[in-house]
Amino acid sequence: MSHSARQLKSTFGTKSLSYVLWMMVLASITLLVLKRHENTGYFNWRSKMWADVAGYYVYSPALFIYGFDGDKLPENIVEKTGEGFTIDEKDRIITRYTSGVAILQAPVFLAVHAVAGISGQEQDGFSGIYHLVSSFAAILYCFLGLLLLWKFLLFYFSRVVAFLTLFTIFFGTNLLYYTIDAAGMSHIYSFFLFSLLLLMSKLFFDKTSGS
Repeated sequence: MSHSARQLKSTFGTKSLSYVLWMMVLASITLLVLKRHENTGYFNWRSKMWADVAGYYVYSPALFIYGFDGDKLPENIVEKTGEGFTIDEKDRIITRYTSGVAILQAPVFLAVHAVAGISGQEQDGFSGIYHLVSSFAAILYCFLGLLLLWKFLLFYFSRVVAFLTLFTIFFGTNLLYYTIDAAGMSHIYSFFLFSLLLLMSKLFFDKTSGS
């Protein structure tokens, strides 16, 4: 087993204190996100499914509910979501955004879709509970991104330095804004992917070099 693999195994949260601290981080992010949007309502410029966010999001309901048939989408949904996407004369759903965000949101979307069915809510992909998809996805990928970056930093720095680095990144950059306020934009997902890339690259090069 390489040195980096051994270190990863030893630092991936075996101590109860580390577990408690990370659960506190997750709880804090969750409270911040849900509190920020508790009174924003639906289908307005302050809501979580508006304009660009709707353009990223529309892939999920289009694929899992409507079979990419724009004629089947809820009435006036383009206008209600700030025209983040359009429906052309052939009933095709047109969005200027690529599907990466929707792919990462898909597990959360499917979970929310299942809860909507179980709780008797309308499973239309746009109303009520579906406005939580971007919030819970942002919570998930922010938390995972921070955790992965923490593991990467521990290969080079002490726990104190790693913690201060994460603290500075979260509160001192626009990561805070894109996690809490603009949760449906692509930035938080990019943060997660870059953190994953850093850690996987470290493990890969350590393994190939035999260190």
